[in-house]
Parts: sequence; C-alpha cells; structure tokens
Amino acid sequence: MTHLENTKSNATRNLSYLLIGGGIGATLALLFAPKSGSELRSDISTAATTSFDKARETVGQVRENAGVYYGNIKEKATNLYNSSGETLKGVADDVKKLPKKAEGFVQDKVERVEAAVEEGKKEFHDSKPKQPSSMM
Repeated sequence: MTHLENTKSNATRNLSYLLIGGGIGATLALLFAPKSGSELRSDISTAATTSFDKARETVGQVRENAGVYYGNIKEKATNLYNSSGETLKGVADDVKKLPKKAEGFVQDKVERVEAAVEEGKKEFHDSKPKQPSSMM
C-alpha cells in the first residue's frame, strides 16, 4: 500500500469514527437529558449541525491534503519521466554507435590476423633450408 493510499484510508477511517462517535454521543446526551420536546428538537438540530460542520471541515482538510499529495506525486513522476527519457536517449545514442565500434573492432582483428599470417609466411620462407644446386 502506498503512502497516499494509506493516508486516504486513515482519513476515511478517522472521518467515519468522528461521525459515528458524534452520533452516539449526541444520542446518549439526548436520551439522558430531561428536556421538553422543543428543547430536545433544538438540541438534536444543534448536534446534527455541529457534526455536519465538523465532517465538512474534515473533508476540507482531506481534500487540501490530497491536493498537496497529488502535487508532490505529480512533480516526482514528472522528474522520473524526464530523467528516464534522458537515460534512454543516452542508451539509444550508444546503441547507434555500436555498429561503427564493432566494425572498427573486427577490422582491427582482421588486420592483426593478416599481419600475423604474412609474418608467418616470411618466417617460414626465411627458415627454409636452401637446397644446394645439383651438379650434373
């Protein structure tokens, strides 16, 4: 799980706990408080409005944090994309140079082998004993 997913999960869970806790607390307060019907309705309305305002505030904070996280992730992804593009361009340039390098390498080896063969021929010719001329 990524950091962003973990943060979203925590924020959602916290918001859920806040709403559930607020609802339970408001219900218990109303049930155990001896009040008239109009006072009870007023208290329920106030508790609901307060819970709704807190939930809206929490959602706003989550939204703000999500925007910051999004901006950070977008910046890092852009940097990674740009750096990988530069790396791939360098690799492509190196690959383009390979045929020339290989050709030079092979040509060097061919020249060395040819020189060695010529040297071997010369050595063989020079080391060959000369036969005396036959007399008739």
